[in-house]
Amino acid sequence: MSLLFKRETRILGLSGARTKEKVVVVGVVFRGSLWLDGVSTSTIDLTERNFNSAIARMIGSTKQFSQLHAVILSRRLTAIMMVSIVKLSGMVGLPVIQPSKQVKKQGPRGLASVAKSLDLVVNRKHNVVSAVGIDREKAEQLYRVACNPSSTMPEAVRVADLIAQELRHRPLNSQRNEPKRTDRTVRSS
Repeated sequence: MSLLFKRETRILGLSGARTKEKVVVVGVVFRGSLWLDGVSTSTIDLTERNFNSAIARMIGSTKQFSQLHAVILSRRLTAIMMVSIVKLSGMVGLPVIQPSKQVKKQGPRGLASVAKSLDLVVNRKHNVVSAVGIDREKAEQLYRVACNPSSTMPEAVRVADLIAQELRHRPLNSQRNEPKRTDRTVRSS
């Protein structure tokens, strides 16, 4: 089996945090599972109809876009908004992978049939994903590069989830809550 991906292959992990009518999408670029290479965010209004276009614009605006090998969505993001991995892959020209609950025996007709349901073995554990633009062998190798030896979640996705979880507890406005100042006169003797 030949190596298709280097240890420092750049992978973009996407996650999200929902607050009222908005979703903050967090993108984290990792070089394999070795180190963080970049972070980007985008705020999407949930009343917007085309999430795919907004996410594609965010992906295309990352500094590392030309060096990315794949985009991997987190369960957190797919639970918040419906993202079509087929359309997203077509818009950004990269393989797109998202977690799945189980391998589907037969996909529905139309665009969704382009997405493959794959059962990957990563670190001796099964990981079921839906993928577009990549076959099982390449996806499995990509996950081996992207995951730490004790995990089946790519580091880019894990870190994006951590940032998104932290953002969920923070206000989205740009004004900071500054501490109130009280004027006290200090007299020295």
